[in-house]
Amino acid sequence: MHWGNECDKKGLDKGYDQEEIAEEERNQDSHQILNPLAASFMTTSDNTIIQSYTSINQQHNPASQGQDPAFPKQVHDHQRLIIEPDGCGFNPRKKTVDILTSSIEFFFNDAYLTWSEIPQAVRQQIFNEFKEKCVWLPVHDKQIVFNFEKRVRHKISDNIHYGRKNGTIPKWCKPNIWEDICEKWRKRSEQRSS
Repeated sequence: MHWGNECDKKGLDKGYDQEEIAEEERNQDSHQILNPLAASFMTTSDNTIIQSYTSINQQHNPASQGQDPAFPKQVHDHQRLIIEPDGCGFNPRKKTVDILTSSIEFFFNDAYLTWSEIPQAVRQQIFNEFKEKCVWLPVHDKQIVFNFEKRVRHKISDNIHYGRKNGTIPKWCKPNIWEDICEKWRKRSEQRSS
């Protein structure tokens, strides 16, 4: 099942060559990997966090006003960043991207060229790490999962291809893994030549 939204139509595949785009289209299983998590795995069972958010909302937004309050930036008693979907990304943007990057770095332990090459168990570990550092309202589960997957997919592919083009290692990639990635490219190039 694929959750379509305006993110799919904005040309976020910039930086991919045609072969990689075709590979991604063949490997649409990535949407099926995380989507079931939205219903069960991601739901926030921490009532304290939800109650904290609710009480903040009630204090800053009386029902008579009918307006949404500014989203609080952090839950201090749990030190988890409160996030919400913002189009194809997250609010707050920078802190969430930093958390996403550190989550990738922690579990990126093999020469994966694309998100679809990463085994489901590793994808889930990356998401678990992200979820340990961020929290959101259950109403946002599906969009958070979609945005997470979209951001991770593009971050991995774009950073790897930028690194290949410019000879720089992505900051979340260990040097020995980068060597393995370069070797993978060499082998693919040799296969195409023969």
